[in-house]
Amino acid sequence: MSPTIFQTAIVAVMLGLTGCTTIGPDFQRPAAALPDRWSASAVQTSNGKDPGSPDARWWKVFNDAELSSLVERAAAANLDVKAATTRWTQARAARQMTGANDEPTVGASASYQHARSSQNGLLDISGLDGRKAYNVWQPSLDASWELDLWGRMRREIESADATVEESADLRRGVLLSVLAETARDYIELRGVQAEQAIIRQNLDFARHSLRLTQIRFTDGVATHLETAEAAAQISAIEAQLPALENDQLRLINALSYLLGEPPHALENELQAASPIP
Repeated sequence: MSPTIFQTAIVAVMLGLTGCTTIGPDFQRPAAALPDRWSASAVQTSNGKDPGSPDARWWKVFNDAELSSLVERAAAANLDVKAATTRWTQARAARQMTGANDEPTVGASASYQHARSSQNGLLDISGLDGRKAYNVWQPSLDASWELDLWGRMRREIESADATVEESADLRRGVLLSVLAETARDYIELRGVQAEQAIIRQNLDFARHSLRLTQIRFTDGVATHLETAEAAAQISAIEAQLPALENDQLRLINALSYLLGEPPHALENELQAASPIP
């Protein structure tokens, strides 16, 4: 067989192999019977938007500048979001490396040596018989390419693409959870502060009622029992405040954690009461 015929046969075999079935079956996306839209209701929200299609910046509908600030800062500084973003970035970098493996690889190197052979030696590449030193330059260039006959690299690229997509979805899920938790804690904080204001107002009423009862007792109109009951009412109302103060501190610290801040970092910012969004 002549060399030309042999080379032609080798090329034909390689082309035939490249047309073989790729390793493993093709991925089939599971069929999910989902409706075209959520079957909530046709009721429109106050701003005229369909509740089934919320705005991406949904926290803006509360019209609360402090809430918007907290949510946006949490999205940028939350440690869980940062970790998920890092994993997504790593997946993208791994995908680029996997794709690079399917491309030809070219490498180059060079070395330099300054030497002098011995006059008594048997091997002298310089031909100078050891009379003086000489320089040796050694450049090299190499190239390689892995022929993906069985589709291994294609499957690895498909797997890397799926990993990137999964990491992106996980990051979106973490981000959504963090933003929702930030809004929930903030609204709950404002509710606790509103409850504190009501209790303090009731406490003022109870103290005023005690003063009136004491005046009536001095005038001989009220009894010791009525005075004691008025004082007990004050104590009962005051006993509700410490639990609410603990709830307020707990929620402020929770918001600090969501923003990647140390405990008590947001006390000066959130301690003053504000209307519930």
